[in-house]
Amino acid sequence: MKTTLANGVESRPVNGQPATFVEFIDHEAMSYRSQGTPEAAFIAEALERLAQLVRWTGATNPTDHADRMEVWDAEIAERHHTDGYAEGFEAGFLAARRHIV
Repeated sequence: MKTTLANGVESRPVNGQPATFVEFIDHEAMSYRSQGTPEAAFIAEALERLAQLVRWTGATNPTDHADRMEVWDAEIAERHHTDGYAEGFEAGFLAARRHIV
């Protein structure tokens, strides 16, 4: 069982309740999955994907996760812009070269 620190004191969840942000999401996914309906399974899968993202970002709360995803999205957008600019520059250079020669 995982524990957390609150004000420097180790605390354990009561009755197996989730102790961390990602455990909370996992717990909700299990709850939906246990309902046994296609709709609940759909929501459980979405929550499982969210839990995977939260683990990847290492976030400990919703705000932290949103902030980290915002930074990641900005990095991806910058990479796409940089790559697109380089490809466009090269294509333009080659097209101009064909007209000059």
